Amino acid sequence: MPASHDEIIDRARAELERGRVSEVIRGLDQARSELLASADLEGLMKVLWFAREIAPTTPEELNDHSRLIEALEEDVREIGRKIEGRPVSEWDEDSSSAELFPPQHVENVRGESERTDGTPLSNRIFGKSRVGFAARILFTCGLLLLFIFGCNPQGQLRSFECRHGLAGSPAWSPDGRSIAFAMRGRCGTQIMIIYMKGGKVRPLTDGFGEEPAWSPSGQKILFTSKRGFSSIPSDGGAYALIRADDSDMGAAWSPDGTQIAFTHGLTHGVKMALSDSRYRSTLYVMGSDGTNIRRLVGHSCNPGTPAWSPDGHNLAFECSSGVYILTLESGSLRCIRPYYIRSSHHPPHTPSWAPDGRSLAVVGDSAIVIVTMSGASRSVSTDSIQPRDVAWSPGGDLLTFSGSPDGGNGAASNLYLIGVDGYGLRAIARLGSS
Repeated sequence: MPASHDEIIDRARAELERGRVSEVIRGLDQARSELLASADLEGLMKVLWFAREIAPTTPEELNDHSRLIEALEEDVREIGRKIEGRPVSEWDEDSSSAELFPPQHVENVRGESERTDGTPLSNRIFGKSRVGFAARILFTCGLLLLFIFGCNPQGQLRSFECRHGLAGSPAWSPDGRSIAFAMRGRCGTQIMIIYMKGGKVRPLTDGFGEEPAWSPSGQKILFTSKRGFSSIPSDGGAYALIRADDSDMGAAWSPDGTQIAFTHGLTHGVKMALSDSRYRSTLYVMGSDGTNIRRLVGHSCNPGTPAWSPDGHNLAFECSSGVYILTLESGSLRCIRPYYIRSSHHPPHTPSWAPDGRSLAVVGDSAIVIVTMSGASRSVSTDSIQPRDVAWSPGGDLLTFSGSPDGGNGAASNLYLIGVDGYGLRAIARLGSS
């Protein structure tokens, strides 16, 4: 008979008192899988709460601990989606011929009725029986909320109000005068803009936002919002929901502004790093208004957020096994930078094209790597800072990236600039902490 969550925590606590941190982390990860298999939501929450109190002492323990925390958080999300729903394997759209998502009316953030070809993943799982689902889940949620708020009512209330995502993900404006990025504040992650002249920073969104991407005209910014892929005027204003989706990944406008490539999937690195096949991503393209969705690359690659080539003929993205280029006209897919061992537990990094389209900037180990289309590469050292992402400036002479001076083990804490030649590294903005 499997151990109860209380027994799991008691054993882990005893091991911690003996100083066996690595064994505790491995034991909790094994217990996590068992609790997930039995859909023990309360147990996963208690194990998550206990795991957050563990203090790793070595880089290996810190890395494993980060993976465990993120895996537990995703498992709680998975159970919420699976209750009264279809198996997770059925969310992953593998058919390119079928109509993926039936049209449905949704309300955008301004409260206006808006037509979209996409519905949130959770809506597709739960189907039409939302009343029945709501009645059946209320009791479970009530128990969960009692547990959470009983432990730390003020702090947990704030966590429900203030959603945190990935800080960083810088994106240059087409004229090179400003950079959009995600910053963690006291209440959630939001999109900010920093001006290269003077360094002034201003908020763009007043709510959750991550993964910004400029439109070719520079007049709008596409980003991942609470409700899906949204756009907002670059000088501020009301959001417009382009496609409802609860993906963890981002999207990008085509150079001519007529299409948007996006990745659908819950692939925040942890499941891939732990070789868990239940989480997979799929790359799509759609019209800039959210219609005419077409599947491009499926689960055999597990793609991250895509980047359009300057001529609009190719998409670059990171997969589980390396950095790939997809030629849109022919559909050919080729790897220009293979990964023989994937050690990072972070989400797939988004490559960034050079303005001339002849090379890509990708994230390496304590460096930014410049890769040509033939696969030749050179490194741009970032000293002791581990990059989490990278964006090439329109002028071609600068790279911006987010990273943490502690070697990347914590949340990205600064936004940096560095020359493509490797000189002039400097921090230009604080990104906050997790």
